[in-house]
Amino acid sequence: EWLTEAGFSVEESHHFTKTMEFDPWVDAQVSDRRRRDRVERLLLDAPTDASELFQISTEGDRVRSFANLKVLIRAVRAE
Repeated sequence: EWLTEAGFSVEESHHFTKTMEFDPWVDAQVSDRRRRDRVERLLLDAPTDASELFQISTEGDRVRSFANLKVLIRAVRAE
């Protein structure tokens, strides 16, 4: 919708997930240990529907991976 409003015509789109290993991802995003632990706790405590949607994988009390939702859009500027 926002692309159409910006003058584009969407020709196709594909939705997919990309599995992210938690440790390398969080280490690249957060340098503070307390923040890292908070991010992990948020994922561990996620409601069931969010855990399923983001495919949160755990091992004991650690997050192993999660799925990052993506969309690939091909659009052209409408003339």
